[in-house]
Formats: sequence, structure tokens, C-alpha cells
Amino acid sequence: MPNGSRLLLTVVSVICICLSAPAQQLAPGGATSPDEVALRSLVVNYFEAYAKEDLDAIMALWSKDAPGGNARRLRLHGRFADEDYQFSEPVISRIRIEGAHASARALIERRVTMFRGSSTMNIISVRSNLSFVKESGEWKLWSETPAVASLANALTAAKTEAEREALLAGEQELVNRELLGLLISQSYQAFTQPDYPRALSILLGQRLVAEKLGERKELSQTWMNTGIIHFDQKRYQQALDAYQKGLVIEEELGRKSQQANFLTNIGLTQSALGKPQPAIEYLRRGLAIHEE
Repeated sequence: MPNGSRLLLTVVSVICICLSAPAQQLAPGGATSPDEVALRSLVVNYFEAYAKEDLDAIMALWSKDAPGGNARRLRLHGRFADEDYQFSEPVISRIRIEGAHASARALIERRVTMFRGSSTMNIISVRSNLSFVKESGEWKLWSETPAVASLANALTAAKTEAEREALLAGEQELVNRELLGLLISQSYQAFTQPDYPRALSILLGQRLVAEKLGERKELSQTWMNTGIIHFDQKRYQQALDAYQKGLVIEEELGRKSQQANFLTNIGLTQSALGKPQPAIEYLRRGLAIHEE
């Protein structure tokens, strides 16, 4: 073989190896570990069984000790009675193995055909965080959680702004309207229970996500809810700060009704702080807009 052809073949071989490498995580020695191979196979088998609506095969892939086993079987039985599922080949990433425990993320495109009434098809991309446990030398599923829900929970548990920023920086693909909507729902639920400490923790992450998405209306509502909680807990200065930040946003947006609400709340807060003159001024401004 001429030298030029041999060189070309070598280059092509190197390119093929480089392109195929990201499909699997490599062990330190350069080979894929048996545990990674087993985990990837488990994830593929799980979605294949799901598409076939093979309930027994699905349940066999789960640990018998996994939380919610009976509820999972009943839930899937109900879904399979009314819906048909198709999945793309899962893209598996973020594999972490620590002894007899492991985790991974699966990205799939899910097609769901619903048979109630007229048939409809829904196609969405789903990111799931999966955890596994090794039992008698075999990997089993332990939990499946939407990745966006895991991020929302992590944001709520974070103790500092720096921690929340780091979480969002590491999950940029999940910083979207779905995450914001989930946080809004969670903060509202916590507020109505009422569980004010939890609501405030959620609102901190909610505010940060709204800022990153440029969702000014949702950001304004976050400040309003934050102010209401602080006011109810008699933390009047913190309530005032939140209301004033929300008012600035609403003045930029030009939404008169929302401006009036913030002005009124600022007036009430100034009164609670023992400042009657600014309280009257803000209450009058709010009332004037309401009467327009």
C-alpha cells in the first residue's frame, strides 16, 4: 500500500475512534467498565419495556425495595390502559458509580398517543435523573425523577446565592420555562399551607431563574410574594425592600394595576414602620391609579 494511502487510512481510523468515544464514559484504563455497560443496558431495556407496555418486565428492572413499588405498578397499569408510548434511543450521560449505588441522566424523545376521546399525540423531550442500586451483583432501578424537579429541589435546599448560581451554571439546559413554572407552583403551594420558610427558600431560586430568563412579570410577582410573607411575619423593612424592587419593574413594564398594588402595599408597610407621611403619600398614589 502506498505511504499516502496508509497515512489516509490511519487518519480516518483516528477520526472514527474520536467520534465514537463520547458515546460511552471510559474507565481509567481506557475501557468501558462492566458496571457502566450494565447500567446503560438497564436504561435501554427499561424504555424498551415501557414502549412495549410490558408491566412485568418493567417491574423486574426495579429493586423490590425501591420506594413506591405498588403505587408505581398501579400508575403504569392505568397509563397503559389509555396511552401508547414510543421512545427514541436514550442519550445517557452523567454516570456516577459509588460502590453499590449509581446515578445517571437519560435524555429521550417521548411520543405519547392518548386514546380518550379522539386520539392525540404528544411529543416532548424528557430528561430524567435515574438512580440505581446493586443487588446480588445486578444493577436495579431505585428512582426516576424529572431532572428539572431535581434541580428545583436543589435550588430550594441551597443555603446561599452562590450555591444557587453554581447549580444553575451546571444545569443550563434546564434553566427554562418548565423550571420556572415548577418553582412558581411549589412556592404557591408552600405559601398556602402556609409554610413561609419553605416558600421563601423557593422564591429565592424562583427569582434567580426569572432573572436569567428575562421574565420580568414573573420576577415582579416573586417580589410581591416575598414582600407579603415578610410583612405577615412583621419583617417590615424586608417587606418594604421587596415591594420597592417590584414597583421599579412594574414602572418599567407600564402595568398600572400592578403599580397600584405595589404602591398600596408600600404605604401599608411604611405605616407599620411608624412613618405616617410616606405611608399617606404612597397610599394616595395607589388610590389615584385605581381610580383612573
